[in-house]
Parts: sequence; structure tokens; C-alpha cells
Amino acid sequence: MFELLFTHPLWAYRTGSFAFANSWPLWMLAAAILVGFALIGVSLFRRRALGWRLIVPIGFLQALFVAALAVLLWRPVLNVERVRDRENVLAVALDASASMALPDDAEQGKRSRLQRAVAALEADVLQPLSNVFELRLFSFSDTVTSLSSLAAVPPPGPQTRIGDAITNIVQHAASLPLAGIVLVSDGSENAASLSEEKLAEIASYGVPIHTVGVGPEIVRNDLELERVDVPRSAPAGASVVATVGIRHEGVESARIRVYDREALIASREIELDVGAGTTQVDLDLPSGAPGTRELRFSLDAVPGESNIVNNRRTRVIEVPAERRSILYVEGEPRWEFKFLRRAATSDRALRLASIVRTTPNKHYRQGVISPDELRDGFPGTAESLFAYDAIILGSYEASNLTAEQHRLLTQFVDRRGGSVLMLAGRFGLSAGGWQNTALAQTLPVRLPKGTSNAFVRRDARVALTSYGMEAPITRLDADPQRNS
Repeated sequence: MFELLFTHPLWAYRTGSFAFANSWPLWMLAAAILVGFALIGVSLFRRRALGWRLIVPIGFLQALFVAALAVLLWRPVLNVERVRDRENVLAVALDASASMALPDDAEQGKRSRLQRAVAALEADVLQPLSNVFELRLFSFSDTVTSLSSLAAVPPPGPQTRIGDAITNIVQHAASLPLAGIVLVSDGSENAASLSEEKLAEIASYGVPIHTVGVGPEIVRNDLELERVDVPRSAPAGASVVATVGIRHEGVESARIRVYDREALIASREIELDVGAGTTQVDLDLPSGAPGTRELRFSLDAVPGESNIVNNRRTRVIEVPAERRSILYVEGEPRWEFKFLRRAATSDRALRLASIVRTTPNKHYRQGVISPDELRDGFPGTAESLFAYDAIILGSYEASNLTAEQHRLLTQFVDRRGGSVLMLAGRFGLSAGGWQNTALAQTLPVRLPKGTSNAFVRRDARVALTSYGMEAPITRLDADPQRNS
């Protein structure tokens, strides 16, 4: 009945927008209506003898007629957006990760989630959609694959990268009229590809995404190695801290093993936080000899666990053969110099080249690898200074360096990306005038101005906090008791 009276169905009026096909300005429409109302008012005023009971309804009907007539002169239209059949592309993305290979019902054990999803798409979904859209089929796990048909779905992959899959599909269809993406997945994202930055990027494309969930929302009695963070490189013979994130459901403890290729290098039983659902732990691992270390992290499967593919992660660490070179500049013999040299000598990954001023015009060199290294004191060229990875400035006045050496020292941080450690002392920090140098702008603290010597020696007892005991920079031993 509604369509018979108003020509178009109700959904068109709900979703559409009204506009005027005539190019005349809207202020002319408002002016025409107001003029019509004024003429009606004058006409009715002359016939006021009829009485208000007749004048009011007559005036209302006449005003309504004039307003409708004016609106019709501006040719009102109803704009409705509708996808034209077969003129737009719809992408169907099917999750083909390892979790999709699990059965939807462990007791039945008949068809996997992927098989059920493919059957549902072929039976009830693709044919009606193909009447309206040009379909493009994709499968994804750690990579995205374009499919000619659902029969060409590849074997399950090791990861689920939903965010990367969406961006790859949108970029693949950049020159096509993409109407939307139908995403069929169990939602087991395990590659950190749905960060806030990635979600903002996906939203910026403006492509509608319709999600279809497959399988249960919560998998009981399950472990997943959610993430593993390790440094990309480490010195030989050092200790590497690996941060491991474990997602768990219905499991109280788990054992993680770390292999360097086939050799077991670490094993640990972890008590899981049942209430949180995720647990993060740090593992101390030996970097080993120089070379490429392929570390395999593996969680032991718990009894009854159906998906063990996501229990493993692999990471690669480069262990360079060369040692890290550190330049230590000290303005006077003192205990800090002695003990830093002793600690560095026992570390096979470090080479500490040092110069210490023994008299106003004499420096003592140690740890150099050639007669020319540090022969003239502090390096005076970018080539010689940038050969070091870090610089330690002890009780040493800023005035001992030339303007060119100060410029090179600043570029060592800004351009070379090297590290500078400044130690307090009688001639260090502000007492040595370093607050007036360009290097002071790169420090994480602000050096106070003034020339007064504020350096004093006092007895103090230092103790690590609970966070400090776990921090990699203060972890001298893997045993927490010995480290404290």
C-alpha cells in the first residue's frame, strides 16, 4: 500500500536523501513561499466577515497548497544509493590458517572449520552474491592468495594475519570498484597485525568489512605462543633476554623449551595466571658463538589440546663476530676507571679502548689494537671516532676538546647513532663545563648552569628494586638471588 501511494518502497525513503533537481537557489524557494503566504493573508483579511472558524482552515489549506506548488517547481528528487548488478566487486576472504583446520565439534571430529565454511559459502552464499557482484575470492594465513575457486584453497598456514590480509586485498583491488569485503575467520589473530595503527589504516580506505565468525569464541584447554620478542642481534657469549607472551584457556602451567636449531638451550616450567588469560615471562638465553642463531620456541602440548600448531614460534638472531668497541676517556686515575676496565676485560663481546690523563700533558692508553689508535688523544676525525659503538666520558673537562671534536661528538650521537655515557666526577658533567656544549642538548637530563664544583663523595648503600632485578641492564646473573 505504501509503495502504491508514494511510488517508492519505504526503505528508499529511510536510506535515501532528498534534493532538488532545479538549479534555482533555495532562498528563492523560501521567498516564493513567504510571498504566497502574504497574499493569502491579505486575501483572507479582506474576507474577515466570514469569521475565524472558516478563515483559519481555509488559510491553512491554501498555505499548504502554495508551499507544495513552490516545492514542486523546484523539482524534488529522492537520491538512493544502490549497487548496480555486476558492476561492483565484492571480495570474499577465507581464513586458511592452522586453527581453521580444527574440527568445529571435537566430539564429532568430522569436518574442519575450513571445510564447513567452504561448504556454507558454496551452498547458500556465493550464488546469490554473484548475481549482484563480481566476486573475487581470496584465502589468507601468513600470506594472501587469490583463488580461482574455493576448491583451490591452499593447505593451512602457520599464522593468522587478518590486518595484513585486509590491506593486501584493498591494495590489490585499488583500481576496481570494491563494494566491500566479506571476511570469514575464526578470529584467532596471532601475528599482531591488528594494531591501532593498522586499524586506522584500514578505516582510512573506507571499504565496508562484513565479518562472519566460524567456530567457538573460546577454545578450552588450549595454549598459544602469542608473541616472542628477541633482539635482532647480540654480541657473542652474551645473555639475551627473550620476552614471551602465552595465551591460555583452562591451563594452570606450561613448559616452554627453546632450541637453537636442534640443540636444547633452555627449558622452563611457567605458572600461568589463570584469571588473566595471558601470561608474559622473560627468558635468559645464551647468544652463543658468532653466526646466525635460529631459535625455536615451543610450548609442550597439554593433554587434550587440539591445536598445537600455534605452540611454536621461530626467531633469528645475528651474532656478529666482531666485538663492540667502546672508548673510555678519563681525566684522572680513579676507582671507576679501574673497575670498568676490569669488567670489560672479562667480557669477550667488548673491547674497551681507554685514555686516562695522568699529567696535564700526558695520557695513558690501554686496549688499543694499533700503535696509531688514540695516539693524539681524543679522536679528531669522524672516521676514527665513528669506529666506536659507545663513548664513556668520565671526569674530563669539556675545554680539553676542540670545537671540531665537540662537533664530531654531537654527530656521533645524532648521525652515527652511537651511545654516550657521562660519569660524575670532579671535572665531569656541569663541573667540567659540559652544560655549555652542543652535546648537552642530546642528554636525557638538563645539566645545571654554573661553574661551582658540586661533586662530593659520600658513603651510600645501593639496592635494586623489584623492577630493577628484572631489568636486562642490571641482570648480571640469571639467578635472581645471586643478581640481588
